[in-house]
Amino acid sequence: MATDEDTTTGHPVPAGVRALSASVTALAERPLFALDAATTRDTIVALAELKSRLASYEYAVLAHAEEVQVGAETGCTSTGVWAANATRSQKNVSAAQVRLATALETRWTKVRDALAAGVMNPDQVRVVVNALEDLPDDLDKKLLDQAEEALVAYAVEFDPTELRQLGAHILTLIAPEVGEEIDRKRLEAAEAKAAQKRRFTLSFDGHGTAHGRFTIPEVQAKMLQKLLHGFAAPGHVNCTPDAESGEKREWVKGRPSAQKLGEAFCELIENYPRNNAPQAGTYRRHVHHDHHLRGPHDRTRDRDARRRDPDDRSPGHAPGLRGPDHPGRPGRQRRGPAPGPGPTPVHRRPDLRPARPRQALHREGL
Repeated sequence: MATDEDTTTGHPVPAGVRALSASVTALAERPLFALDAATTRDTIVALAELKSRLASYEYAVLAHAEEVQVGAETGCTSTGVWAANATRSQKNVSAAQVRLATALETRWTKVRDALAAGVMNPDQVRVVVNALEDLPDDLDKKLLDQAEEALVAYAVEFDPTELRQLGAHILTLIAPEVGEEIDRKRLEAAEAKAAQKRRFTLSFDGHGTAHGRFTIPEVQAKMLQKLLHGFAAPGHVNCTPDAESGEKREWVKGRPSAQKLGEAFCELIENYPRNNAPQAGTYRRHVHHDHHLRGPHDRTRDRDARRRDPDDRSPGHAPGLRGPDHPGRPGRQRRGPAPGPGPTPVHRRPDLRPARPRQALHREGL
C-alpha cells in the first residue's frame, strides 16, 4: 500500500508523486459504466489538462536534473542518457525532452506557464518552441516576446500542424517587413542548398534497359512532373500509337501509374527539339544526321563501307560521323580552307595495280 511518507530524503516532492500515483491507481479501479456521454466528454478534457500540468512539472524536474547533473555519479555522459536508461526510453527522445525542459525553464517562460495552466498540450509546446528557436539570433527582444505571445494565443485555437505553419511565418504576421526579409533569406538559402544536391546517375544493364537515379530541386521537379502528366494524360493527342495495331492507345482513367509515367518520360525525350540540343558534345553529331542512336552493328557496317570505298566522305562513313564540312573537334577552330580528300593512294587504285599479284611477279624474278 502506498504511503505519503517519504522514507528517503523527507522532501515533499517525492511524497507528492507517490500520493499522486496512489490516487491514479485507485481511480483506475473505479468502473466507468455509470458515465454518460456528457460526463465522459468533460472527463476527457479534464484529463488532457491534467496531463499538460503533469508534463509541465516533469519538464521542471528534468531541467533541475540537468542542473544538478544526475548522471554524473553513474558515469552517464548526459542527463538524457541517464533518463533513457532509467525509464527504458530512446536516448534521442530523452535528450530532446531534456533540451526542451531547459529551454522552457530558462527562455520560454510564457510557453511554460501556458503548459502548466493546461492551455497548451505537450505537442503544441514542442512545435512552438521549435518555431521560436528557429528565429534569427540577432532578432530584437521585443519582437521575440511578441512572437512568443502570439504563438501562445494561437495555441488556444489551432492544433500542432497548424501551429507549425504559423510558426514558420510568425514574423510575417507580427512584423511584415522584417518577416518578409527573413523569409527571402531563408528561401535563397534553401534554393542554394537544393542546387548543391543536384545529382544524376545512369547505368546500363546490358540487356537493353538503363537504370537511373536523380536528385533535383523542387521547382524543376514540379516542372518535370507537370510535363510527364501532360504526356500521360488520357487526352494527349501526340501519344505514341500501339506497337502492334498502330492505333492510338486508350489510357485507363485515373492517376498515372509508374509504367505510364515511364512511357511518358521516353516520349518526352523522343519529342525533345533537336535544334535545342547543345552544339558541343556528340548528340548533334550522332543523332542529328541519322535521327537515331547508332549501335555496334551500325559502326561495324560503317567500317566495312570505308574499306570498300575509302573515298566516301559522307557523314555515315567519315571518322566520328563528322562529314567533310565539320569544323573539327569542339573548342577548336580550323585555320585556313578545309583540306580536300586528297589523292587516292596508288596501292588502292585499281587502274594502277599490276595485272598479276605482287607475289607472282616476285617468284618470276620481276
